[in-house]
Amino acid sequence: MHLQLKPELQKFIDDQVTAGHFTSAGEAIEAAIEQMMRASEDDDLDDAAAAAINRAEEQLDRGEGIDFHQFAAEMRKNMGRNLQSPQLTKEDIDAIKESDAQFERGEVVDFREFAAEMLKKYGDGNSSR
Repeated sequence: MHLQLKPELQKFIDDQVTAGHFTSAGEAIEAAIEQMMRASEDDDLDDAAAAAINRAEEQLDRGEGIDFHQFAAEMRKNMGRNLQSPQLTKEDIDAIKESDAQFERGEVVDFREFAAEMLKKYGDGNSSR
């Protein structure tokens, strides 16, 4: 396959390869396409997940928000999950640790994305599994 890219896109890809983020332009393009595929899957929230996110945003608007660490601890508790749980995959553990580290470093944690991912993967904690 031959692609003709805009010069600024080609430069960006070349810079990414030069920086060592990818071994080739093809690998960079594959990663971009995979990310687009995942993003399109994330847009497909079911009605329950969307409603839960909307309720959470309404609570935040009313000043009923909680600290991220408290939220994460409650999510783990409500889902019956902790870092020692045999149900957790290495990917889950790494994602939890990275979210905690991002918060500690003062980086933005995308609450909507985190909540949607948890709801999609584990439900709302109110249903029996």
